[in-house]
Parts: sequence; structure tokens; C-alpha cells
Amino acid sequence: MRSRKYLLLLAVASIGIAVSCNKASHRAFSPGTDTIENRYAKGFRIIQTNDGYIAEVFNPWQDAKNITMQYRLTRNRNSHDLDNRHYIMIPVKKIVCLSSTHIAFINALNENDAICGVSGINNVYNTNIVERWKQDSLFEAGYENNLNYEKIIGAAPDVVFAYGIGSEINGYVDKLQQLGIPVILVGEYLEQHPLARTEWLRFFALFFDKLTLADKIFSQTDSAYQYWKNKNSQYSYRPKVMTALPWNGSWYISGANTYVAQLIADAGGQYLWNDLNNNISTPMDIETVYKRCHDADYWINIGQATSKADIVHTDKRLSLFRPFQNGNLFNNIARVPPKGGNDYWESGTVLPHVILADLTKIFHPDDYPNDTLYFYRKLN
Repeated sequence: MRSRKYLLLLAVASIGIAVSCNKASHRAFSPGTDTIENRYAKGFRIIQTNDGYIAEVFNPWQDAKNITMQYRLTRNRNSHDLDNRHYIMIPVKKIVCLSSTHIAFINALNENDAICGVSGINNVYNTNIVERWKQDSLFEAGYENNLNYEKIIGAAPDVVFAYGIGSEINGYVDKLQQLGIPVILVGEYLEQHPLARTEWLRFFALFFDKLTLADKIFSQTDSAYQYWKNKNSQYSYRPKVMTALPWNGSWYISGANTYVAQLIADAGGQYLWNDLNNNISTPMDIETVYKRCHDADYWINIGQATSKADIVHTDKRLSLFRPFQNGNLFNNIARVPPKGGNDYWESGTVLPHVILADLTKIFHPDDYPNDTLYFYRKLN
């Protein structure tokens, strides 16, 4: 689902969202003392109003700069337009999700029944959503330029949750807007810290008027994450960790300022690319990676591999890496059904403490000899 590109840098006076990219329109909502601070997330801001919220999303696609999206949420059905903006009435009752991670947030808020459409049902793990689709109680919204407009219009959702990975203007977004369907851009995947991604639960909660519940859930998650992080800070031995799998001859290496690097560090591991000071994936050849990682202790997040045979099928030279020879291969594929998506990328977004616990048990097995893993599986 991440292959799709979304953009909402368009005039939206005709639908229920407000987009601001300049100081004049930004001042219209007067953010200030009513701003509710985030703990980790940098991609959104919540401003409390007398009758609801203003939700702001910053730079919601890769390489975006100085972009602010504003969404005006109100409980007052008698609200009038402000500077030709329209309001989104909360709580919303019907929504469409164009990413499976959105489903995880909504599931955490106990609002699955509000989902009336999804994009890419074959990429969804949530069993409730899959079963509802089988029973025709929700629809397949389609992909990119092949959205099912007839079903979306017929469902009349209060909002469509989408996300962007580029700045190209896509016709289907423009069409949804012209049809008067509010589209909410979500940028949780751009956050560099696991808890920052999880904190987007609070953003989703605004649309269901469940911020208090979201704050409680997030605080519990934060505490559980800190428990493992603090426990792991006591380790003097930090095993060397490599990640990913080459694709078409290129090995995409995550920088030191990324989600996966943060998880490795907090789990008491030593990420072997800590000097790669960026938050993107850098393509490298196998020879370059071998020089750095051939004597790694652990190899995790190994693409789609389900066995050692899958790894050598990609490139026979990969068998020369020490984790391959020692059997320290762990992939985040423990929760992948025969037909459906990988739950690591779905509910893992709201369960970072569980991912951290898994990695802790992998990197320090002597301390957890009888423990099981939740998202990870050892490859044989």
C-alpha cells in the first residue's frame, strides 16, 4: 500500500478540511495556549478549541518542506464556515483507510466498525476487518488511479485517511476532493522514533473524540517501552546488528536516525551503520555491506525471506555473513497469514514495546532462555 502516492496541496474549500501553507491562513485558527503538546511526534499538532480541535499535519510526505495541513474538527453541527473553510463533524461514523497502519490505530481505539472501506484487503492482517470484507460489510476501495469511486461515493464516508510519499499531484485525490469527500493525510511513517509513530494514535483519536482514551493507551505504551529500554541500558555487551536484504543488486541501508536504528539501540544492540547520519535508506552494493557487516552477530528484518534458502536464493554470497553461518537470523514475519498482510507493519505500529521486547530477547538470549517471540521468527 505504500507504493501509492498521495498529495493534498490543493484548494479544499469544497470539502471538510482546511489546508494552510501560508501565515495568513495559519493565523485564522489562532493556535497558542490551547496547543496540546506531543511527547515524541513531530509530524502533527493538536490545538484544542471550544467545540473540538484543530489538527495540523506538517510536511506529510517525503522531502516536503514548509507544508502544513489543517483539519477543523467540531462537535457543533451549527458551526459556520471560517474563511471559506468547512468543518469535520466529530465523532466520525464512517471512514475509509488507504493504509493498513491506519487500521491498527483505529482498532486500538475500538472503532473498527467505523471502517467501511480499505485499500488492498490482501495486505490487511486484522482478522476482524478481513472477516467483515468476506461478509460484504466493508468494501475494497482500490488503489491509486484505480480507486472504486462508485463504492466510495455510495458509502459516503465522513473522511478518507490517506498518506503521501511524494509531491506529484494525483488525479484521484483531486477527484475525491471535487466529490466533496474529506481526505486526511497521515504521516506517521515519517517519524524516526518508534514511540513517535505510536503517538499518532492521538491524532486519529481526535476524529472519534477519544483523545482521553488515546492518551491513556499511549502513556501505558510509553511506560512499557521505557521499561525495556532502561533494562537494556545496563548491558555492557552490545551485539553487532545488520539489517535488510539486497534487492536487484542494491542493499538499502537505513541511516542512524531511523526507526529501526532506534529500536536496535534501545534493545541493547549495536547498529553497524551508526555513522550513517541520515534518516533515509541508502543503496549500497553487496561488497560494501560485506566489508562492514561480515562479522555481525545478528541479522534482522531480512526482507521477505522465510528461510536460509530464501536468503542464498537472493545471492549466494550472503551465506558468507557470520549471522548466516551461526544461525542468528531473525525476521519480522511471525505474524503473516497465508493470505494477508504482515502484522509487524500493522499492529506493530501501536505495539513498539512488544517489538522492543522481541529484539531484547533476540540480542540477549541467555537472559530469556524460555521466552517466546511475538513479531519475529528465527530462520532455519
